[in-house]
Amino acid sequence: MKSNLSTRIIASVVLSLAAIVPLATLADPVVTNVRGEQRSGTELVDVFYDLDAANPPSVSVRLQVSADGGSNWTVPVVSVSQSVGNSVSPGKGKHILWNAGADWNGQVSKNVRFRVTASDAPSLQSGLVAYYPFDGNANDASGNGNNGIVFDAISVPDRFSRMNGAYSFSGGNSIQLPVNINSSALPELTISVWVNPEQQGTSHRDRHMIWTHDNLGYDRSLQIESGDWSVFAGGPINWATGVRADINTWQNIVVVYSSTDVAIYRNGQQYLRGSAAEPSDGENIITVGRYPSDDYSEGFLGAIDDVRIYNRALSASEVEQIYKLDGFALIPAGSFQMGDGLGEGNADELPVHTVQVSAFYMAQYEVTKALWDGVRTWGASHGYTDLVAGAGNALDHPVNSISWYNMVKWCNAKSEKEGLRPCYTVAGQVYMTNDSSPNCDFQANGYRLPTEAEWEKAARGGLTRTRFPWGGTISHSDANFTNNGGESYQSGSAGPDPIWSNYNGGSYPYTSPVGVFLANGYGLYDMVGNVWERCWDLYGSYPSIPQTDPHGATSGSTRVIRGCGWCNNAYYCRSAARSSDRTPGYLDNNVGFRLARSSSNERTETQ
Repeated sequence: MKSNLSTRIIASVVLSLAAIVPLATLADPVVTNVRGEQRSGTELVDVFYDLDAANPPSVSVRLQVSADGGSNWTVPVVSVSQSVGNSVSPGKGKHILWNAGADWNGQVSKNVRFRVTASDAPSLQSGLVAYYPFDGNANDASGNGNNGIVFDAISVPDRFSRMNGAYSFSGGNSIQLPVNINSSALPELTISVWVNPEQQGTSHRDRHMIWTHDNLGYDRSLQIESGDWSVFAGGPINWATGVRADINTWQNIVVVYSSTDVAIYRNGQQYLRGSAAEPSDGENIITVGRYPSDDYSEGFLGAIDDVRIYNRALSASEVEQIYKLDGFALIPAGSFQMGDGLGEGNADELPVHTVQVSAFYMAQYEVTKALWDGVRTWGASHGYTDLVAGAGNALDHPVNSISWYNMVKWCNAKSEKEGLRPCYTVAGQVYMTNDSSPNCDFQANGYRLPTEAEWEKAARGGLTRTRFPWGGTISHSDANFTNNGGESYQSGSAGPDPIWSNYNGGSYPYTSPVGVFLANGYGLYDMVGNVWERCWDLYGSYPSIPQTDPHGATSGSTRVIRGCGWCNNAYYCRSAARSSDRTPGYLDNNVGFRLARSSSNERTETQ
């Protein structure tokens, strides 16, 4: 992570801002010389910056605005244009136009700062015309306003066991999505969907899952036909894929219509490509769950989630990214200042030191009780015979009362369950049973615990010198913690969270469902509060010299925990706060974990 900080006042402003103070931070590539100026007599703000990048076509640029000198970056920034978004080319004097009047009308601040972030990490926003998370509604989360209408579909838990995170269809219900796919008649279209079928179609009637119909009279659909995924590509072209539809199993299905052919992918892997291309009018109606008429098909039986619609043909690598990044956020490579830069923490949070971290993937949510149970059940018949049941206030709450040993064995079980290479070994064999200190192969593509450095970089969400992942203050609207009134930076009602301390009859632990609080800048939920999260590292003192991909102390008897739990006060919710478990075998209803995965080759570490 490279950064450039300037604190000079650029201009006085009239309406929504009183002063503009620029701040630029970025992942490689490099942004410098950020400056901003409000246009006289208007609510338009011009932000300029210089961009140096090695791969111009893949660079994406984002603008963020703070109204309190950089402590919080919560000013809405939606109405932006010019050199922002995807595929920004490098150069000097790049220009972003922000309509502050549309996004932040009538607001005043004397301490505004801008952050321009440029990243060459893969982006899946280009061409995204609609995204439906189906989190209790059919609203479009892409920002394009293509909100859908639910016709009797029922909210059910999603593949992460989050309540009301998907929709269930019973054959006659549906969701209608009015999507403007193209501004002109173009043939390209990509539809990605997560689906859990309950029943296959019969030999003569298909179970249509998604059907599109445009003003030119062309239809396209994805359905289950005679037990296989099938694609209808318009006109006479209707072909089965030979890809079986796994029943009662969540799977990612992507159909890519290019200008010349159609390809279908399951779980990131292409199974079939065939010639079929038809034009598509700009105005489309997409029906999820059934064909609009009952004349040709049966309705879909099962659950559907996370529908993404693009007005372009995604590449094979982009389709793979959709699957690989499901439930994970890519944390970009870069350096950060690790430790207590505000001078208010414990001695073990010092010295502040520079840490370079390779890119990696971090789970957006803490491991839930439902996810734990599913992998544990599979593991019991595949050699993982001593994984404990653990505890959880509900299936969508974080699992707790799990030892460090059980967590890493469970990571191996989940890896093997999904055909990935396990990270943890003992004496050269996959770690499956007993309490042992394993080796971790950071080159493996399986699941693992994050290192402490990875955890803190991810928790900070791209921010620098802030107390919490979102800014400088905390209340029960930010995280699930206990407010003891002892810190000046906490506010709101005293005691534990007033909602979750009364959940389930007010019984311990006072955990909350994963993901109910806002995510940080990297899209990660509950990085502080709810439960502490175990890391790979042995607990020890910080070094005083810069580090690259550190994996903790070389000796010790306890493992690092980070992130604060439901019964801890705001002091322990700080991004720099750290602690350790009593022993790796210790069980605590205030301690859980989240998953990480490597994205590039790293050295193998032994502890």
